[in-house]
Amino acid sequence: MNIARRRTRTACIAALLMLLAMLLSAHPGIGIVRDSRGNVYYTDLKQVWKLTPDGTKSVAVPGVHTHELWMSPGDTLYGEHLWYDAGGSNPWMHRIWRRTPDGQVADLIPARRGVREDFGDAFFVRDRSGAMYWADRGTVTAIKKRSVDGKVSVVARSRFTNVRHMTVADDGTLYLIDMYDVVIIPPGDTPRTLARGIARYGATAPLFSKEYAVMGIWSDGRGSIYAAVPSDSCVKRIDAQGSVMTLYKADARWLPVGGTAGPDGSHCILEFFDNDTVRVVRVDADGRKHVRR
Repeated sequence: MNIARRRTRTACIAALLMLLAMLLSAHPGIGIVRDSRGNVYYTDLKQVWKLTPDGTKSVAVPGVHTHELWMSPGDTLYGEHLWYDAGGSNPWMHRIWRRTPDGQVADLIPARRGVREDFGDAFFVRDRSGAMYWADRGTVTAIKKRSVDGKVSVVARSRFTNVRHMTVADDGTLYLIDMYDVVIIPPGDTPRTLARGIARYGATAPLFSKEYAVMGIWSDGRGSIYAAVPSDSCVKRIDAQGSVMTLYKADARWLPVGGTAGPDGSHCILEFFDNDTVRVVRVDADGRKHVRR
């Protein structure tokens, strides 16, 4: 009996430690994208919201837990749904869905067990042709590309520290976060560090591990890129020469985690608050900001 009780207690402790690890490793979604009509879509990990140019807010895709989004050039929205199924042999399940411009939502990849491992986060890092990019991590990390015809090629190899999020500009230039640095990989060229140490891990982001000091990264189509830096509660702009400036400073307790640029020079920034509360802040080209709750 004592042995059984010890085993039960050990199992309970292990389950609690697993739950604690899950909570500590949890992080908000970075998914925020814009369609050709200026509508903005973003995740709060419970659903995907649609925000029209006049500020009207509605649920675009209900009941989905997705960290990232991708908007195709034809305005079809793609996302994931990840959930925990304690009764299965593999407790995690996921599916990939898409939402067409007329609002119809359907599964692209039906529900299956496990976390998404085929091409990692590549499904949501794509260029205008639809080619996917991802990091095949190892002692020497390979940045790979899968063209729409299925051909896989190596874009670059390097001894990166810790490759995080990526984005691809319209000209095919790839940008990635390597821990706290921004790396640029021009088409057919070798990687080089564009800006070093754009974040510091501090008390402003106690809920995140240091790997999330820098989160979403996006391009404005004019040669500059932008990074959400929750550890410093700001968004930073990095120009083609590697100069870094603060584009936007968040209000107290709000943490920028993602963003998207508009053709008018504005940015819509996804911010996170306690208990998975999110909001969008629009920053105009002249620096004026408008909070959309």
